[in-house]
Amino acid sequence: RNFVLHVFNYFKPDFTGEGIYVTNMMPLLDGQGIRSDVLVKRTSPKKAGIREQRESAPVEHTIHYLPARRSRVFPSELQLLWWILRFGRRYGVIHYHAFCDRYFLSILAARIYGCKVICSCTLDDGPGEVLKTYHPAYRWLVRKLYSLIHAFVTISPKLHDDGKGVIPDRKNRLIPQGVQTPAEPC
Repeated sequence: RNFVLHVFNYFKPDFTGEGIYVTNMMPLLDGQGIRSDVLVKRTSPKKAGIREQRESAPVEHTIHYLPARRSRVFPSELQLLWWILRFGRRYGVIHYHAFCDRYFLSILAARIYGCKVICSCTLDDGPGEVLKTYHPAYRWLVRKLYSLIHAFVTISPKLHDDGKGVIPDRKNRLIPQGVQTPAEPC
């Protein structure tokens, strides 16, 4: 299953850095025999500047948008869980961009399907910072839920350090954002 699902809260492929990065990365992954889809939780296609796609099931290089309605009965986290339960077995890897601890049910569903789970920590969402948001009585449970995740990818030394002592070192990966420079000086 050389198929990756990238999960975003917000995704604007022609505007945000991560949107541009992922859409430019997809052809490179294709060259390696790895197919990619994107699943977006909170950005509607209209706000992303994209014509709405009407496929109900994933196809190659598709950007899927969860319904943008706000509902207390069916919040976006449950919409995400529903989508993973319905289509998740298709993917070998599910990459949650901007780690959010409120996704633990969909992460559990992905693991049940045998998917590897990667969570990116890009802002103030390092494992240590997220852990602090919980009441001390529940932090043991959050640490256990962290074990569902195969790797936490951090983009800065600060975020990388935030994971130390909270998650095992083998799961704490630092991959700094880089800039491609010309081979010869300008």
